[in-house]
Amino acid sequence: MPQKETEMKRFFAMAILLFAGMTTMAQNYPSEWARYTSDGYFHDIESAQYKQDALDLARSNLAKQIQVRVKEISKIDKHVVDGRSSISYNSSKGFSTDVDMKLAQTLSSYDGNHGKYYVIAYINKEEACNFYENEIKMLISNIGSHIAIADNYISAGFKTKAKEELQTTLALFGQKDEPLFWLNVFGLDENKIQQYLNEINSYEQTVKSKIADLEHGLRIFLDCKSPMFDGKNYPLTDKLKGELSELGCSFVTSASDADYAVYINAYAETVSKSPFTSYEGIQTFSYVTREHATVSLTKKATEEVIYTDEMSEKGVGTRDQNKAASTGYEQLYRKIATVLKEKIQ
Repeated sequence: MPQKETEMKRFFAMAILLFAGMTTMAQNYPSEWARYTSDGYFHDIESAQYKQDALDLARSNLAKQIQVRVKEISKIDKHVVDGRSSISYNSSKGFSTDVDMKLAQTLSSYDGNHGKYYVIAYINKEEACNFYENEIKMLISNIGSHIAIADNYISAGFKTKAKEELQTTLALFGQKDEPLFWLNVFGLDENKIQQYLNEINSYEQTVKSKIADLEHGLRIFLDCKSPMFDGKNYPLTDKLKGELSELGCSFVTSASDADYAVYINAYAETVSKSPFTSYEGIQTFSYVTREHATVSLTKKATEEVIYTDEMSEKGVGTRDQNKAASTGYEQLYRKIATVLKEKIQ
């Protein structure tokens, strides 16, 4: 019995000493650090003879805590809701915690009695959420601005520019994954995360829908008159359609349905008619012609005439008046096509 009492006394004595040591240990760093040990923070406290050693260890252990949380979140499997993709957490395993350690803060304290430095490294979860919420809000604002610019282009009749703007916007949506992932890591309410995701998904569907509407390109109305000497028309319309198709343009039969209306009035005239004798001894004529065209381009959204001009080309001398006119029209069509491809946007 005395032996048991002795053992019990020793046990309580050791427990008191251990508790006293822990209390002393806890008091070696400022009491105000206690608030960083709450659930609102990721934190680690370390001590070492040299301050840098304690700092390195604290930051390293803090990073490990983040990595553990990342692995937990990465295992979450989110499903498609209402046909829209949710956050792909599994694809986020590659995110580096170095990105988040920039949010870490440190404090240090020196214990002169024991010759040690105490360092705390911590991340305020609320501040981290604010940081990534701002990134998401900036992304949403940026996307909205691009869509507004594209809409302005469309209303002004610049569909090619609108499509380019929307294609640029489409590339922005991939930037949502990382900040949304870290918002989950740092504990933002999942409903708030889903709210951001829904807003971004809605924008993405809008952009894709607008791009689909523009897939057929600009609608062009062509009204071309290009008579030859025999009364037939030089195939100016077909040739210009071939050129403008390279821009992705489509063609309509009514100016009211068009984005751009092209009006061309062309004609051929004989410049000279010179007699000559062929190798076969046949008396004939050599014709030199000149082909003229008045070209007008109207943007139908505003009814603005954005281009109008007159141009002409010389047909090469030949015994066939229509062949001479064809060479002149060929040069004329290339000149017209170049102008239209520059002006139509």
